[in-house]
Amino acid sequence: MKWISVNKKLPNKYSKVLCLYPNGKMDVQLYLGKESFRHELYGDCIFWAETPPKPKAFYGRKH
Repeated sequence: MKWISVNKKLPNKYSKVLCLYPNGKMDVQLYLGKESFRHELYGDCIFWAETPPKPKAFYGRKH
């Protein structure tokens, strides 16, 4: 996973990203603009990363 500073680059609008906050907390956010990187409890997002793709479902898979 590659962390990107919000001061260097912002994600595309409507992207689902993982935000890292100054206190070490992380949260998944839907990026709607710089104001959407503000969390009520954790403060401003300082780094973000693209959310990893969902794992392929293995239910119903033949063994």
